[in-house]
Formats: sequence, C-alpha cells, structure tokens
Amino acid sequence: MRLKEAKKPTDQDFSPPSSSVLGHFLFSPQMVIASLLRKSDYLAFLSGAVQHPNGFLFCLCIAIRLRLPYRHLFLSEKLTKELLSMHMHSLNWLAILLAAISTMVLGFLWYSPLLFAKAWTREMGYDPNDKSKMDEMRRNAGPAYAGSFVAGLLSAVTLALILHGMRAESVHFGMMASFHIWLGFVATVQFTGALFTKQSMKLFSINTGYQLICYLVMGAILVLWK
Repeated sequence: MRLKEAKKPTDQDFSPPSSSVLGHFLFSPQMVIASLLRKSDYLAFLSGAVQHPNGFLFCLCIAIRLRLPYRHLFLSEKLTKELLSMHMHSLNWLAILLAAISTMVLGFLWYSPLLFAKAWTREMGYDPNDKSKMDEMRRNAGPAYAGSFVAGLLSAVTLALILHGMRAESVHFGMMASFHIWLGFVATVQFTGALFTKQSMKLFSINTGYQLICYLVMGAILVLWK
C-alpha cells in the first residue's frame, strides 16, 4: 500500500539538525524506513530543507541514504563473525605456511653474496671487509629472522583471505592481484619510509624488490595449492 504523499514543510514545522548530529541521522532507524519510500516522496521535503542554513548538508545525508541502503553498509556482529569464520576455514593453511617459508628462502637468496648482499651492506653503511662486524651481525640475526617469519606468515594469511574473497582461480590473476597489493600498500609505505629516513634509492630498490618477488611467489602458491 502506497504511503501518503508528504506535504511541503513550512519554516515552523521543520528545523534541520546541526552538523554534529547529521551522522546519527544518516544511519538512524527512521532513515532505514524512509529509504523504502519512492524517491519522489522526498521532493517536497527537500524543497523546504534547502532554504535553511544546514539544509544542504541535510539534503546530502538524504541523498547518500538513498544511494547506500543501511543493510549494505553494516553487518551484524554475529554475521561478520560467521563470514570471517567461513573464510578462515576455507583457507589452505599448509599453502599459507609454505608461502611464509618461501619468503624466508627468497630472503636468504636475495640478500646472499650471489645477489645483493654486498650492495645492501654498503648502502646500510657497513664495511663488507670488516669480518668482526659482519660476524657480530650474523650472531644477532636470530630475532630478526624470527620476526621476519612472523611478518611473512601474517602477510600470507592476509593475502590468502584477499585472493579467496576475490575467487582467484588462475596463477596470472593471483600474481596480478599480488602485484597491485604490493604496489599500493607495500612499495608506497617503503618509499615513504625511505624518504624520511634518507635512504638511498638503491637501498629502497633492493628492499622493495625483495617484497615484490615475495608477493608474486606467495600469490602463485596460494592460487595453485587450494
């Protein structure tokens, strides 16, 4: 049954809310019910609203509510937990563990004398010929390796959740998604850190290149072994 048409409000029966309460109004139960009405039902109401000081923001709230239904913005806590639990149970934890281990293997290779060990050491300000200093670094590397593995494991879990949510099926799709995640969230953060810590671009390239290879390999593993 169609609801009764709203009459045009007057200055006496309408007072728009202040900007401090617009957010509450935007997601209030009244607006949930109002979103079920036809858009034409708002025309008379809006024509009076725009004449007031806060009318523009008030109308903007209504427009947003029309385009973004309440149920699409928020999920109940119970439903959120159920969806997260479903995704977590769907993950291949052996593949995630293998992806995390691969980051360590790639790190040992990437920062080895075969590739960038000497260049990385020089850019970090260490003397590769100072054997005592280098031996001390190796002895104290245990906590760093452990922390790196934990970080790699968290990255693998997060990447697995993203790829699972995207329903990645092919290696190409998984690697491209991983590339864009690296580009948007890893390389940019490392670049900002390099600027403020005054790192050389060579050191930045070595470190972020390692992260790129890690994400590409992890993406391939997580898609291939489901």
